[in-house]
Amino acid sequence: MPHFYLSFVGLLAASTAVQAQHALQIGVKAGLNASTYQGKEVPDPAYRFGPAVSLFARLALSEQVSLQPELVYEQLGASTDLHSMTPYGFYSHLVLFSQQTRSRLRYLSLPVLVRGQVGKWFAVAGPQVSYLVSAQERVTTLVDDPYTYDLVYPFTETYRGTGNYHRWSAGGVIGVGYQMLPHLAVEFRYAAAVTKLRQPTSELRYDTPFWPEQLWNARISSLQAQVSYIFGAR
Repeated sequence: MPHFYLSFVGLLAASTAVQAQHALQIGVKAGLNASTYQGKEVPDPAYRFGPAVSLFARLALSEQVSLQPELVYEQLGASTDLHSMTPYGFYSHLVLFSQQTRSRLRYLSLPVLVRGQVGKWFAVAGPQVSYLVSAQERVTTLVDDPYTYDLVYPFTETYRGTGNYHRWSAGGVIGVGYQMLPHLAVEFRYAAAVTKLRQPTSELRYDTPFWPEQLWNARISSLQAQVSYIFGAR
């Protein structure tokens, strides 16, 4: 997988020499992600916001169609909120159990897109492979025992590291945009992973006995708003 990134960096380094001959354009993007978890068992998922910046190359295949690989650094994540009545620990009766999670996941992503343009409107679509650079998750757990004078036991733990996650993931991207000026465009995208976010349950390294099983099969997706700038456009 790392060979994808080496090839892409090599493409950018050589682009200035071949730009005129091969109709190759180079640009940069900046934007905002609103990401969350997907999965029917995920408890009350909510969006979290994070930045995204990227370099991209655009190789014209025809007057209206081009190939566009990108190298994206993006921050994703989500929050969830689980509530249940369940036996806990040495208690034989039911207690109120709740758990909130908030994650921050930083990825390097490589989408390889086909871009079609009609007038000033365009659309993009294609596969994407991503590598998890770093991960942080905060888990707040609360146990409320109504049979013991309503004693409440809240605690918060923060987990750092990528050991509980799949480092590589695959997915897809679709989007639409508007070319406001020859060198300036705005774009809206939807990206979704098909790879599960976390490692198999037997490999989980969390010490807490409360970790909700509903998150083990979660996949991540995001809505993206971007502004792009093409160098040397006329």
